[in-house]
Amino acid sequence: MQFFTIIAIVFCLFLCIFVLQNSAPVDIKFLFWQFHDISLALVIFSSVALGALIVFLIGLSSQFKRTLRMRELEGKNKRMVQEVKKLKDTTYSNENSIESNKN
Repeated sequence: MQFFTIIAIVFCLFLCIFVLQNSAPVDIKFLFWQFHDISLALVIFSSVALGALIVFLIGLSSQFKRTLRMRELEGKNKRMVQEVKKLKDTTYSNENSIESNKN
């Protein structure tokens, strides 16, 4: 986890350097929208922030699915442990009754 944090910090550092060196005003056209004289730094930061938000939401969705699956498997495991315990108790009771019948 620390490795990814270090990589993210290095990426942010390079991004900041890139943005500071490219802050000229630009015209942006996207589908039906047009923006004139917008700072390239603002465009870059907005693009990175939107990309990070999309990655976060996708990761959150998959994390939620994994959490649901883990809870399902934990419940199934608990039921199976109880069933094994019940079977052991039944087996132990049967063994004791067989031994008492022999005596």
